Amino acid sequence: MEKITRIWLFLLPVAFMTSMAAMELFTWTFFLLTLVHIGRDLKTQPSGFVWERLKSPVGWAVWGYFLTVTLGALLMVSSKPLDVVGEARWILLLYAYSYVLRKYLQPEWENYLKFFCMVICLVGLVSLLQFLFGLDITRKRDILAAFGSFYRASGFFNHPLTFAYSIGMVWLVLLALALQYVKAQGWSVITRFLVMATMFSGVGLITSLSRGAWLAGASAMLIVFFQVKKKWALGALISLLLVIGALAATNSTIRDRFRTLTTVSQNESNRLRTVLWQANWQIFKSHPVIGVGLTRNKDYLLQYYQDMGMIGETIVSHAHNNYLEILAGTGTMGFLFYLGFCLYFMIKSWQLYRYLPEHQLFFKALCQGIFAAQIFLHMGGLTQCNFTDGEVTHLLVFLWGLVLAIDFLNDRSNLNRLSVSKDISSGDRGERLALLRSL
Repeated sequence: MEKITRIWLFLLPVAFMTSMAAMELFTWTFFLLTLVHIGRDLKTQPSGFVWERLKSPVGWAVWGYFLTVTLGALLMVSSKPLDVVGEARWILLLYAYSYVLRKYLQPEWENYLKFFCMVICLVGLVSLLQFLFGLDITRKRDILAAFGSFYRASGFFNHPLTFAYSIGMVWLVLLALALQYVKAQGWSVITRFLVMATMFSGVGLITSLSRGAWLAGASAMLIVFFQVKKKWALGALISLLLVIGALAATNSTIRDRFRTLTTVSQNESNRLRTVLWQANWQIFKSHPVIGVGLTRNKDYLLQYYQDMGMIGETIVSHAHNNYLEILAGTGTMGFLFYLGFCLYFMIKSWQLYRYLPEHQLFFKALCQGIFAAQIFLHMGGLTQCNFTDGEVTHLLVFLWGLVLAIDFLNDRSNLNRLSVSKDISSGDRGERLALLRSL
């Protein structure tokens, strides 16, 4: 059972960069594995062992959000309300990741980074081929819309924005790991793998041609450099400006994407976003408590266009803004719970990065990267509903599970309990004690 679980944990990050089908297969199989683990632990361990690995200080927010989504589905949604409740099923995966990772996560997992880096390099190469030639070696599809002489890359996904926010989070995690390893170890073998993967994932973000993701990524990147070394932040800023200037000067497609960042009347995509924002704000004002049902606000758009005098508007889509999407879909109740767990995970990952000792390099760098990835996601959420994008949410929830697990392992009051658990490691007692001293 332990070996199977470790293999699944090894493959999950790969699934997060391939397809929704792979994610659904691996994540829900993993959830079933977790239930088996809980059942076995209840038979072989005190009940407190299971409870310690299930409980979460952010449970009030995630379950409050789930209850609000469920209440909205029952009261406001007449067609397929269970589909609405299913939009919050990620909560079950969060507990599954947290439970199993609290048992098996070890600093030695940094050895898996080389394989993951190679996967990311492949993803970056695929995105570059898509961008330059419109070549899609994964499947035939029409999503690679031409922008001038180039194409919007979507990696192994079926939409450029999904790809942008998935590869963007991975890029920032890899960037933090690379910088921390350069600082601590110099140009070791693993550092070179991390730097290479960081570059290829950055290529993926650029070739997605997502303006909101570019801005969010640049901001989060500078924060990472500033955290690692203030002098490096200045160099990163100068390099960023030079890269932007070079891309804008040599590539008309990218130059046009930069030029239309703030225009509304001259850019149809921007104009439609403002229309959606206005309509969703009105939906929230009309249903301020529990909203109209998560993701069901789009069903009200045509009616509200008429009521607002927007004659001729026909766009039906999500709100292109996380905060308006949650407000319109779940009202003030759901929005407050949403802010609660988002802030918790940001603060906790920041605290772990700041206070983990230097010898816990892997965990420390990982928490910094997860913190930056969340900044990226929430900033990008101003112009895109990336939180309700299934592929993006799968990756985000796994990162949150890592935060809960690292926080649990970092709590020294848990070390004695961990040391007597035969599940912490497959090694002998001496190896387990050596691991505990390293935590």
